[in-house]
Order: sequence, then C-alpha cells, then structure tokens
Amino acid sequence: MKIEQLRQLLEIQKTGSFNQAAANLFTTQPNLSLSMRNLEDELGYPLFVRSNKGVTMTALGERFAKYAYTTLFQFDQLSTLKKNGKSSNAISLSVSYNRSRYVVEMIAKMYEKHRLTGEQIRMELYDGDRDDIINRVYKGDSEIGFIGLWQHNKKATMTQIQSKGLEFHCLGILPVTVSVGKANPLYSLPEGTLLKPEMLKPYTHVFYEELDCKFYSGITKDLGILDYAGEVIVNDRSALHEILDTIPSFAITGTNRKAYKTSNYYPTTRCFDIEGSPIMFESGWIKSRDYVPSSLVNELIGLIKQCH
Repeated sequence: MKIEQLRQLLEIQKTGSFNQAAANLFTTQPNLSLSMRNLEDELGYPLFVRSNKGVTMTALGERFAKYAYTTLFQFDQLSTLKKNGKSSNAISLSVSYNRSRYVVEMIAKMYEKHRLTGEQIRMELYDGDRDDIINRVYKGDSEIGFIGLWQHNKKATMTQIQSKGLEFHCLGILPVTVSVGKANPLYSLPEGTLLKPEMLKPYTHVFYEELDCKFYSGITKDLGILDYAGEVIVNDRSALHEILDTIPSFAITGTNRKAYKTSNYYPTTRCFDIEGSPIMFESGWIKSRDYVPSSLVNELIGLIKQCH
C-alpha cells in the first residue's frame, strides 16, 4: 500500500468518477483503475461499486476512506514539519492554556524580547478547555499546558492527569470569584463586597461547557448557589464575556487579580468573592513526566510565576 494510492482513493470518493479523478491527479484512467484494483486485491475486499452512472464507495470502502484521510493528514503534517526543520533556524515553543489572557501577554513579551535580539522563535499557542490541554500535552502536541484546578475535586483531576503520565506543578492558589458585566445590577456594588449565594438567584449562570460534565459539574451547588434564573453554556472566552455584557448574568471563575491588576483586560467585567466560599482555585502547569523543559519553557514559567 502506497501513500499515493490513498490520495487516489480520496479523489475518486470526492469526484465520484475515475475519469475526473484521473484528470485531477494528472494521470490516466487505466493507470488509476489498475492502482485501485491492486489496492483492493491487497486489502481483500472491494472499495468501489462501479456503474454506468459513476462510482460509489462500498461500506468497507467508506470506512477505509476515513482512515485514509487521517493517515494522509498526519503524513502531510510530518512532511511540513520536515520542511520547517530544514528551512528555519527558529527555536520553537508550543504551549496550551486554559483561557488565561495573562499567559498570552507573558508569551508575547518573551517573544518580543527574543525578536529584538535577532532570534527567530516559532510559537504554537492553543487556547482550550482543561481536558483539551491535558490531552494535547499527553499526545505531545504541546510541550506544556497551563490549567486551573477546582480544589474541591482536585483528587479526581489529578487522577486524570497522572493516568496519562503527566505532572502538575502548582503556581498559586486563587479565590473562586463571581464575574458580572454591566448588564447585571451587582456590577455597581462597592469594591470588596462579598456576594452571598442567594444574591445570584435572579441572574443567569454563564459557564464553559467543560463545567457541564463529569466531575467539574455541580460547582454552583458546592458553592451554595442553589438557584438561579437560567443557564447559557459557551465554549470560548469571547462568548462568555459577550453574554455577561448583554444580559443580567454571572460566571464562576478563578481570578488572578495580581496578573490582571496592571492590565485592563475586561473593562466591562468585575469580580467579587463569595462569602464563606469552601472552594479555592489552584493555578499551575503540566508536562509529561519524561519531558525536560527547554530554556525557553523555563523562561516562560519564570514569567508566569511572577504573576502569582
């Protein structure tokens, strides 16, 4: 089986025609047909149903095509990596983070510092939820990941992390806070006000989809927030803040006040502590047990530590 045969198969699937696929691939129809028959003989089952009306995939052919697509994608990624490695002298850094704007700011500052000295840096940044970040570090897509843990279910999260051969390194303990926008009357409360759980009853709870499943769910109940007006589930940071700005709502967050003190990241959002909160938020970073951080990674971790 050859990579080229996988490309040919997917082109036939896309066009529904051997003739058109052959033209698109700059080959002849007889050569393409022979290549596909050789592939079918090697696999031991038919991939196509041929008729006067064109070509369709068999059930096994459709299944094989899915694997072919994934294999080709990964092969092309490896080829790109090889080309980048030959053509660039840039040092690289791949980082995932859990919706933390100050992490991006520190990365940008570090990038600019190295740029001004003439160094070339290739950076890959991924903003996602906790599970995504854990899986990206586990698969090697990111060297390290910055995440936060709700301390009341830290044991379950640590089991998840350790089962994938990862380590968690704590950076700091933060309060669990309530974020509100200007659409919420609570926005105008004096600085330092402690919110009682019952004060949130008239408002909509906005939260990331990761808090709607597994052991992350139920945080409002654990905080004593037993009733509220409704729910809006979002999957990114901008959507969450758009909702907070638009409707009377609130979000439960872990707020790094020190990091955000010097930057006006969210000018229309305010955060309040919860009276008698039994939960804290632990900020940290993860890596594979056998991964030795590069000098660039250590530099970034040092900058992030200064924010805690």
